[in-house]
Amino acid sequence: MQTKNLIAATIAFASIAIASCKKTDFGDYNINPSPVVSSFPNTAELFTNACISAGYGLATNGDETGFYVQYFMNVNYPNNALYQTTNLGWNGYYAGPLMDLQRIIELNTSSDASNPKVTSNGSAANQLAAARILKAYYYSLVTDKWGNVPYKAALKLDINPAYDLQQNIYPDLIKELKEAEAQFDGGTPMKGDILGNGSIAKWKKFANSLRMVLAMRMVKADATQAKAEFLSAYNDADGYIATNADNFFYQPLSNLNYSSYWYLQYRNRDEVGMSSTFIDWLRVNNDKRINIYANRNANNNFVGIPYGRSASFLSNWKNSNDYSRIGAAITAFDCKANLITASQMLLTKAEAEIRGFIGTPSDAGVSMKAAIKASWDQWGVIYTQTELDNYASGANTAPSLVVNDMIAKIGLQKWVALYPNGHEAWSEWRRLGSPALTPAVDAINDTRTIPRRYAYPLNEPQLNGVSYNAANALLAPLGDVHNNKVWWDK
Repeated sequence: MQTKNLIAATIAFASIAIASCKKTDFGDYNINPSPVVSSFPNTAELFTNACISAGYGLATNGDETGFYVQYFMNVNYPNNALYQTTNLGWNGYYAGPLMDLQRIIELNTSSDASNPKVTSNGSAANQLAAARILKAYYYSLVTDKWGNVPYKAALKLDINPAYDLQQNIYPDLIKELKEAEAQFDGGTPMKGDILGNGSIAKWKKFANSLRMVLAMRMVKADATQAKAEFLSAYNDADGYIATNADNFFYQPLSNLNYSSYWYLQYRNRDEVGMSSTFIDWLRVNNDKRINIYANRNANNNFVGIPYGRSASFLSNWKNSNDYSRIGAAITAFDCKANLITASQMLLTKAEAEIRGFIGTPSDAGVSMKAAIKASWDQWGVIYTQTELDNYASGANTAPSLVVNDMIAKIGLQKWVALYPNGHEAWSEWRRLGSPALTPAVDAINDTRTIPRRYAYPLNEPQLNGVSYNAANALLAPLGDVHNNKVWWDK
């Protein structure tokens, strides 16, 4: 009986299957009711999208690199500050802003260049120049995180792009910035520009400033080229970011989805606060930025979360301690995300002076004090001239003609001035070795040291095996690990 039922059921199923193969006229069901919709990209929209990315975790902000330089600490989930992450994916860069910017370049240099969705968004020269500059900025972040990365063969139809050496990528980025800065013309500025707001002058200063930063970053790897490229940018007639009026930043939009990074991260969470390392330094050195960078705790004190401690330790600690949260100015809905500021560039200038690239070594102290003032002004610190003078003559800020001593002090001030830009601070800490940070007590990575780079994405051996293996071989003897160093990290 059961066999008959099974046979009957099988025949019934087969009948349904055969019936379902019968041709049916669905009329106009699958016809697009809006044939005017076009999939052709608008270069202004692509550019805006690439600009927006600069204000978030890919570029100017990011919890993890901020944990590495000990700006922050998570009282509930501290593993990022304990160096849990080894391999990190890079699709956010390659499939995001880099691809958008590459598309703008391709559209302006192909048969599509006459399409209204291209021509209506600025002169071809201005679109190309702005896209190339921003693309160089993002690539600098990528190579500084991983070292040797796909570059020349990336963003094309090659699904197995080869990796380029960082020592070859850096000169090409500088070349791109030079050529792009000279490419701007007198035509309509790039539309969709929410970083420079259509100011070609600001883009030129940003390009020169980035050239100066990249040049100084490779000073220990190639001092001769570093000096030459720094001087080329420093002496460029279009100038660099030397005052706060020139600061290059992402201004969050008046839309919840595009408000400031830290507002979005913590508006419904209360677990990340100031690291004891950072807040203790600010307090001991009487740095007035502490009132902007951090909030006082319930007892009206500045107290940092013990850096680098385990979840179990912090669980007990917080039962009898209250900590300082990230400052209200930073977590505000509209807090700017700074790509490059005057304080950063004045400190870069101070380093060039103490190294003898420009001016005299004694000029470095003047530039560093100007950088401190620019940073205080940038954040709206209320101070008197006496307070500024006293701070600038403190033990950790008094000018020195001893090169290594002065560079260490410049590194300290970059660490403070770059807050909360963990990406840039991490790169400068790796390069300058200042401040002298102690690794997390409860670190969970193999070496129990602060990461020096990210290991390649976990899926690279499967997706791009030949190129990955070649890149990995160049990292011998340590291999693709995060305690290996990038080219300029000497």
